[in-house]
Amino acid sequence: MDANRYRLHEVATSLMLALALFSGVAALTAVLVDPSTLSGVDPGAQARSPGFLEILGRNLSAALLLYSGVVTVGLTAILGLIGVGAFVGGTLDVAVHNAGWSGVLGSTWPYILLEFGGMVLAAAAGLHPLVSTLLTARDGARTRTVNRYLAALTPSLKLLTVAAAMILSGAAVESLVISRR
Repeated sequence: MDANRYRLHEVATSLMLALALFSGVAALTAVLVDPSTLSGVDPGAQARSPGFLEILGRNLSAALLLYSGVVTVGLTAILGLIGVGAFVGGTLDVAVHNAGWSGVLGSTWPYILLEFGGMVLAAAAGLHPLVSTLLTARDGARTRTVNRYLAALTPSLKLLTVAAAMILSGAAVESLVISRR
C-alpha cells in the first residue's frame, strides 16, 4: 500500500473509532436515561438564547478537549467522547420527549450535522496519532514509536482545522436559526 493511501487508512480508522464511540454512547444514553431526570428546567421559565460567541466557545472548548487526546495518548479523546456522547444523547432524549422528533429535526437539522460532525472529527484528530502509531507498528515499521507518534501530529492538526471550520459554520447557522425564532 502506498504512503498516501496508508495515511488515508489511518485517518479513516481514527474517524470510525471516534464515530462508533460517540454514537454508541449517545444512543445508549438516549435509551436508558429518563428524560424527566435530565431536563431540570422550570417549564414556566423563559430561557435566554445563547449568541454566536457563546455557542462557538462552548463547542470549540469541547472540541479542544477531544483533541487533547494527542497529548494524553488518546485517553482524553476517549473519555471526552463518552462525556460528549452522553450529553448529546441525554439532550436529544429530553428534546424529543418535549418536542417530538419532527420538532427536534425541524429546528436543528441546519446545524446539527456540522456541529456533531466537527466534534467527531476533533476526537478522531485526538485519536489519530495513537491509531497511526499502532497501525504502523503492526506493519513492522522500523522507526521509533515516538517518531511515528510525532509524525502523525501534522495530519492530526489538519483534521482539527477541518473540525474547527465545521464547528464555526455550525455555530453561525445555529445562532442564525435561534435569532429567527
